[in-house]
Amino acid sequence: MPLLGAFTAAYFLFFYQKPAEEIVFMDFYNEYMLKNRIKEIQLIKDKRSEVFNVRAELLTHDGERKYLVINTIDSFLQKLDLVQREMGKQPHEFIPVKVTNDGDKDLKSNLMNLAIGAMFIGFFYQVYKGRNGNKPSTGKKSGKPTDDKKGGGMFGGGGMNDMFGMSKSNAKQFGGEEG
Repeated sequence: MPLLGAFTAAYFLFFYQKPAEEIVFMDFYNEYMLKNRIKEIQLIKDKRSEVFNVRAELLTHDGERKYLVINTIDSFLQKLDLVQREMGKQPHEFIPVKVTNDGDKDLKSNLMNLAIGAMFIGFFYQVYKGRNGNKPSTGKKSGKPTDDKKGGGMFGGGGMNDMFGMSKSNAKQFGGEEG
């Protein structure tokens, strides 16, 4: 269980990226294209939307991540080509463009969801073990009543390995008054 938590923390430390900020086409054109701030463009097909199903993610030379939603890849690439030619760039100077599916991100999110689900299952298993007194259930009754309260819910004795020490006292009384 602690190993899974450590794995999750390490995953976030190494793979977490600040979410990209959305921009509109005019900002893309004026602030990023004309000022030569873009290092790379990645076109991602997004399966969640029917109409605007492509995102153009920009990576700037400063390390900023921005994105804009576009309608089709072909029209975006034509506009990008036209703008770069009007700027006087040669084809070998064009901004590199990668086209990918959203499947790569789906795999990462599915693995993360699986790890979080495994942590919850482990947590509930620990709670279950604590409520049943760490003894495997045989399914048989012994026939004699017992006085120890293992498990018992939130306010009974012994639940979750007697987390707050609020179970019935095991002290025995010797001598003193009887009656």
